[in-house]
Amino acid sequence: MNSKQNYPENNVTNPSPIFTKSLNEDYNREMDWLWVATKVTKIDEQVYCLRRALYISPNSHRVRYAMQDLLRESQRRARLARTDKPLFRRLMDYFTTKSFSQNAPTYGKVDLVN
Repeated sequence: MNSKQNYPENNVTNPSPIFTKSLNEDYNREMDWLWVATKVTKIDEQVYCLRRALYISPNSHRVRYAMQDLLRESQRRARLARTDKPLFRRLMDYFTTKSFSQNAPTYGKVDLVN
């Protein structure tokens, strides 16, 4: 009998302390790895935790939903990383444009834009 486990490959660089502790504890329950996935912040650590949970319980809908949520979150983070300017700066640019200033409402003698 082969005693070596065929766990998912660990490609995490600079692991967080909680992730390292979890690897050393060698949890063998799906819920343990799901819990760790909620406590770590790096996406590669979260992916590894969910893959370990899936390794333990391959038919778990809970793990599959968590993987889908993580995929959506990573795509959202990637979209945010691609934007050249932060949202606040883009909004300020929009509100200070000439076309917005010309159409901005004024109340009495007070101009709200300038």
